[in-house]
Amino acid sequence: MTEQPDAGGLAVDFCFLPTGPVSEVAALAALGEQLGFRCMWIPDQGFYRDPFLLAGAAAAATTSIEVGIGITMPLTRHPVQIARAAATLDEMSGGRLRLGLGSGNIEHVVRPMGLPTRDTVRRVREGLDDVTALLRGEAISYTDETPRRVALDFTASRVMPIYVGARGPKMLRMAGSRADGVLVESLFNGGGPEHALEQIMGGRAEAEATLAAPDVVAWQVVVATDDPQQEIDAYRPWIAHILQGGPVDALTRVGVPEDTVLAVRAAGSDGRTDDAVAAVTDDAVRALVMIGTSDEIVERFRDLRRRGCTSVSVLNTKGVAETAANLTRIGTTVLPALAATRPTTPVGG
Repeated sequence: MTEQPDAGGLAVDFCFLPTGPVSEVAALAALGEQLGFRCMWIPDQGFYRDPFLLAGAAAAATTSIEVGIGITMPLTRHPVQIARAAATLDEMSGGRLRLGLGSGNIEHVVRPMGLPTRDTVRRVREGLDDVTALLRGEAISYTDETPRRVALDFTASRVMPIYVGARGPKMLRMAGSRADGVLVESLFNGGGPEHALEQIMGGRAEAEATLAAPDVVAWQVVVATDDPQQEIDAYRPWIAHILQGGPVDALTRVGVPEDTVLAVRAAGSDGRTDDAVAAVTDDAVRALVMIGTSDEIVERFRDLRRRGCTSVSVLNTKGVAETAANLTRIGTTVLPALAATRPTTPVGG
């Protein structure tokens, strides 16, 4: 596998919503490889085209960029099926797979499928353990009326790096205790990085086995632009939607003013959508979306590295043309600037 370019000690990946055809995914993978991104992550957070098949198409269109499933859910896919698909995809790609697991989108995926939504941390932990065991060639046990043992009928070439997508403290600690990496969602601002790292490393310290330092990935919407205000205004409706859910303390921790959260929720609960959007301040958008010029994005990435993140995954929420343009700006301006200087040793490093 070709060694990825050095971006000043910070690996840079990308992720996008695969709303279009398979050909778009393959083309974006090829573009990401050309620009020097480490990994392209494909989510399993809706009912789009199957992420394992899309990752296979991406691998076939490239030679060096890694492909990631970010993330799939032991809540919706049986661990045996995850393990056999992951092993097959890793073989197809020449050992370029990174596998992400998590609880995913409970309200829009798990609940509509009529599946249980309780005990998500325990179920993700058990799923991770089962997938790892199967990839190692071990058998795992399931019990209905009669205990049964299941193993893969082929030998996986390796146990690929396994990540956990996490934001809450319990999932972050569990990820720290077991996973090779943690996809930390939308905690780049305020005290978010320190909070996430504290939980992850606390879980690491509690682990029975000695584990290598985890790859802490800031999983974040990032927009490099010459007109930040235009992008801030464009993201205001999306932020209004985000602020209407989730714990208030988690939102304020990353820099969203509490009065903004309360104002948006009050308008939203009354059905006043326009007022909810109008209540979203520029600071609230910047707390949840990393928007800036290329120079500003470089400095934000360097700051994340100093604060303990080892990677960033650039999440794109728009169409393929906008995604390609954003990746091109980051790949041609941000990545070379990061590679030009090396950061100081991060917290926990």
